[in-house]
Amino acid sequence: MNRGCLIGKLDILIASICINHGLPLVTLNQDFRKIKQIPNLVHPNVNFIHSVAS
Repeated sequence: MNRGCLIGKLDILIASICINHGLPLVTLNQDFRKIKQIPNLVHPNVNFIHSVAS
């Protein structure tokens, strides 16, 4: 049996808001890659974020 991949309930809520409003999503959470309908999904470079924050 082939089952779908599960992600968290809050992740689904966040993704649905982005999809409904055509908003981009910037996240480090890899689970969002499973949702192909998100218009602009950005996974920033963690090293870049740490260097800017320092």
